[in-house]
Amino acid sequence: MLNDKGITAFPEKSSNESGQNHLLLIAVNEYRRYEPLHNCVSDLEKLRDVLVRHYEFELENVKPLFNEKATRREILKALLTYAPKPDDEENCLQENQNLFIVFSGHGFHDKEDGGYYWLTALQPNAAPDEDDQLAGDELLRYVNKIRETKSPLS
Repeated sequence: MLNDKGITAFPEKSSNESGQNHLLLIAVNEYRRYEPLHNCVSDLEKLRDVLVRHYEFELENVKPLFNEKATRREILKALLTYAPKPDDEENCLQENQNLFIVFSGHGFHDKEDGGYYWLTALQPNAAPDEDDQLAGDELLRYVNKIRETKSPLS
């Protein structure tokens, strides 16, 4: 059932025949406009440790965006680093590599527009009306750019 949605499980650590696994961790405890959360960052640090210790993840392939680094702009920029580039085919997610994206923080479902949103950190010098929401539709557009490599995404 999960595989029908493009979600795959990773094997226990042994020999990785499928290539490298990459991990994008996004966690926000500290919000300027919303109630703070207390365990988002520590939960993802623990998840990272388990994946590195017991599964096919290498620390150099883990990209953490925590608290003030988890802005909408930085998240989208991080996703683009995995996408294929016309002039640089080597520095993107390769066909035999996997990307696991995890978000821990506030989010909501807008019943009016039917959209789902992550609430991200604000830029340090954010204007009062700066957007701190990352829409699921926009996130999916970026993920689909990465999928052009035909790499499994989770």
